[in-house]
Amino acid sequence: MAEPSTAAFAITSTRVVTPEGEVDTAIVIEGDKISELKNRAEIPFHMPLIDVGDSMVSPGIIDAHVHVNEPGRTNWEGFETATRAAAAGGVTTIIDMPLNSSPVTTTVEALRIKQAAAHGKCAVDVGFYGGLVPGNENDIAKLVDAGVMGIKAFLCDSGLDEFPAAGEKELRSALQTLRSKNVPLLAHAEVVGNTITIADPRSYNDYANSRPESYEIAAIKQLIDLCRTYVTPIHIVHLATSAALSMIAEAKAEGLPITVETCPHYLFFEAGQIGEGQTSFKCAPPIRDQTNRDLLRDAVASGIIETVGSDHSPCSPDLKCLETGDFSKAWGGIASLQLTLSVMWTIAKEAGWTPGLLAERLSHRPAEVFGLGSTKGRISPGFDADLVIWDPAGSFDVHGHELGHRHDVTPYENLQLLGRVEQTYLRGKLIYQAGSLVGDRVGKLLHRQSNCLLASRLNSMNDTQLADALETCCASKTWIQQMISGGPFKDDKEVVTRSTEAGQTLGEADWLEAFSAHPRIGDIDSLRQKYANTKSIAGNEQSGVNDASDKVLHQLSAANDAYYDKFGFIFIVCATGKSAAEMLAILEQRLPLSRDQELANAAVEQLKITEIRLRKLIP
Repeated sequence: MAEPSTAAFAITSTRVVTPEGEVDTAIVIEGDKISELKNRAEIPFHMPLIDVGDSMVSPGIIDAHVHVNEPGRTNWEGFETATRAAAAGGVTTIIDMPLNSSPVTTTVEALRIKQAAAHGKCAVDVGFYGGLVPGNENDIAKLVDAGVMGIKAFLCDSGLDEFPAAGEKELRSALQTLRSKNVPLLAHAEVVGNTITIADPRSYNDYANSRPESYEIAAIKQLIDLCRTYVTPIHIVHLATSAALSMIAEAKAEGLPITVETCPHYLFFEAGQIGEGQTSFKCAPPIRDQTNRDLLRDAVASGIIETVGSDHSPCSPDLKCLETGDFSKAWGGIASLQLTLSVMWTIAKEAGWTPGLLAERLSHRPAEVFGLGSTKGRISPGFDADLVIWDPAGSFDVHGHELGHRHDVTPYENLQLLGRVEQTYLRGKLIYQAGSLVGDRVGKLLHRQSNCLLASRLNSMNDTQLADALETCCASKTWIQQMISGGPFKDDKEVVTRSTEAGQTLGEADWLEAFSAHPRIGDIDSLRQKYANTKSIAGNEQSGVNDASDKVLHQLSAANDAYYDKFGFIFIVCATGKSAAEMLAILEQRLPLSRDQELANAAVEQLKITEIRLRKLIP
């Protein structure tokens, strides 16, 4: 099949995985973007149409955990081979970890060296992380400004002398820096209490017992405590123990910005399958028992675990110690970049998961967490035309020598998997088909879209979810409709601009509708009883009344009554950061105004509140 030109064309399937579910539709692609989804009968006769029948069409996978190792250890893996494997597996974006390359990516200079090494070699889009190590705390802001997708830290020995563990001092410094930039800290969450020793180096059980679950639990508890202090996004990578799920769920319920990744190998394998000396399975944290595996699967289904990344960390075969089977000396890392979709679909068939759930974990949420959510991760108008077309009924046997990554070693050797990738499109260009790459290597080097975090969050919602979220910001139905009708948001600035422009068109009835969703200033009982949709937001905004004296609260209550009696709507003011006394003074200043003047003032305050609440929607 010839590669489509840059002119508009359409791909049609009976099974297109959209945010609204699996649908029979045509995806119209113009340039590198999806322009619209429409009935195939509505496609103009002159537009090229690629009908893939009943093959599944999903958003391209975003693998946010890949060790490419180039430069410096390119004999382990490199950008050319890693992105070849990615394209063959339906992965359209990878994010490269800051270690295993030489130099490690702990400075902007090292980042530039790595980007130069990747230039012109990538079949898919590639983003980069920066690293946190003792002594580079002053480099963190510079790395973020240079566009890294996050900052990675190890809470234990990484295995590389040039990438030592970050202690609490470094973690606190980085979280303070990252808080203002809303960029996540990624953490290898193990705290190793003692020197790791393996009683029998060939015994997998002895290796697993040398890194007990308590190491992960201690690290995750520390990270939750730090997140509570700094309220900076923290992403726990490759969660391997189900024992930490309850504390993670509690932290999320508390509203802490913690997200969690696990890996296909923790969801597919269990320790009982791993024999003596099978070092191709060695990874850290270790693969644990079947009960643990099944509980991790449940957490993926429920959303406690939001993302799944391969943690593709290959090395040269000699470093896996395959001949001796020595777990104490073998490099810890699983090679599986090309297999993520098929492994996850094989699990899905057993667990009863839908293609939509896989798209959420493999595409939607990684895009949101790592600043790509306004352009990637979903099949919707305005998004990059990153697509994987695959046969859910197709099966194949894994043979390492047939995979695209540099070396043959993989723990999936000779296993049968479901879900065979047929084609991969990157920004509207066919890059993989029938077992081989197609065309030139057109992958781009990506930078975090730090000005698109809110837009990303809103764009990830379907219309019902979006309307519900927007209602917590402003209850005017007209305002909500105008926000939605403009289509996907380009960036955060457009969200605020569209909000302001929508506000300028509202009439008195619209404003009164918006005002009616607010509790009275200082009326905490009313807040608790009536305003469930804005309770937590409004309560935080009115925190200044908590320490007010009884005298001020009584005066505020009386002034509220007088205000309502005169104007017919409640007193609206942006209360964030104001004390009860300050709000009372503002109310008394505005009470003598005319109704028209006060309606205009309240509208201005409503827009201020709306903007603040919009930004609180950032996950």
